[in-house]
Amino acid sequence: MQTQILSLLLPTMTAIFAAIFLALWWQDRARLYVLAYGYWFAAVSAGICLQVWIIAEFGPAEVLGFHALSSSGILALVWALANRDGERVPILAFIIMTALTGTIVWQASLASVQPVLLMAQNFNAAMLFGMGAYGLWQSP
Repeated sequence: MQTQILSLLLPTMTAIFAAIFLALWWQDRARLYVLAYGYWFAAVSAGICLQVWIIAEFGPAEVLGFHALSSSGILALVWALANRDGERVPILAFIIMTALTGTIVWQASLASVQPVLLMAQNFNAAMLFGMGAYGLWQSP
């Protein structure tokens, strides 16, 4: 019962936040970082919905799609934080990191090695957040 409530509550809350940020952006369309915040919440909501309700069993293509969705959400969040302060984000470095870990994710999915798959995805998220935090820390 508790799992069913969480599987409804989390995507609903993140979808509401995405809609709120979309409405805020609609008021002032010059602030693209607000739209990026909304995309991050939408990516989280879509990822949860994909895992819980839509895809019964993840194959290599679904795993790569989920990896790209979560990475693009993290990139949008880091870009929004940096853009709000007038800083630049090395987007190419983020794409390279996602592609490298995506290769590991693909191979782990083909070999059905779940622990390696989870570690690669978590490592990717940690590196993307770490790269963004380091970039913001180095900014004036």
